[in-house]
Amino acid sequence: EGETPVEPVTSVVISWGEMNFTYTDGTWNPTVHQYEGAGWTDNGSGYVTVRNNGEKDVETSFAYASERSDISGGFTDGTNPVTAPVSLGAGKEQTVYLVLSGKPEGYLGENAVIGTVNIILGGE
Repeated sequence: EGETPVEPVTSVVISWGEMNFTYTDGTWNPTVHQYEGAGWTDNGSGYVTVRNNGEKDVETSFAYASERSDISGGFTDGTNPVTAPVSLGAGKEQTVYLVLSGKPEGYLGENAVIGTVNIILGGE
């Protein structure tokens, strides 16, 4: 008789870097009397990769929620900002990198939580 239609499989794998960020004031340059090279570094740990292992397209959004008013963040694809949802076809993946800005007001402490990264998945 009638066969039940098979729904396409949705399967997404999310891989995270360790998200270890360090802020440095930079190095004092006595010639120009100011610090140089100040800012955030992550030693390659500040990334998220979303891979669509399913059979249909998946829409992925990336959001950063700061827990501090002195620090903000956003995402890049390594070159350009990623601000809109990304459509991932079957077998495709997207890696985004968290970029922090702002100088901490005071000492943060070891392993201080400064914000949350959220991955929002959607589709049909």
